[in-house]
Amino acid sequence: MFKLEKLKIRRLSTKIILLVLAIMVTSLVFVLWYQGSTFRETYFHKEIDRSRALTTFCEEIRVFISGFRNSKVFHDKDLLSDAREEMDAGKKYSETKLYLTIPVVSAWTAAEEKASDLGYEFRVPRNHPRNPEHKPRAGVEQAVVDYLEGRGEIEDIEHAGGEILYPKDKYQAREMGEIGLLHTG
Repeated sequence: MFKLEKLKIRRLSTKIILLVLAIMVTSLVFVLWYQGSTFRETYFHKEIDRSRALTTFCEEIRVFISGFRNSKVFHDKDLLSDAREEMDAGKKYSETKLYLTIPVVSAWTAAEEKASDLGYEFRVPRNHPRNPEHKPRAGVEQAVVDYLEGRGEIEDIEHAGGEILYPKDKYQAREMGEIGLLHTG
């Protein structure tokens, strides 16, 4: 009888150990999953905030340079004369000093440099851009541009392989004028 009780206790303790082990493994999996999803969300919000800060920085530069232009700080006649000489010597207009005094050009030039420092690729895609380099790439980028310009649907972005991370209510993106997404395709 003593052996039988010992065997039952051993079986019971094995079952308890296995149950505790299963609970521990399940708990560990849950904790790792939760931390992973929290980390992912935190990471993406940090990147969205950095992108927003870069955009704000560019807008401040544009306004700042506009102030110079409005205050007549730039000597347009001299800049134009210099630009003509530079272009006659073979330079493109986009490489002249005059070109860099255009507020939006100053802003995106600064943005390109800062984005490069942050490990981003700065692009300003649009449908029917003046500069062909700003034509949207096929796929997610084209779908996002179409959506933000009011000609596409949010579902087109998802069908093209974009996972919308921001805003939480993806249908508010057009109204907000910004969208954060992960290219999954």
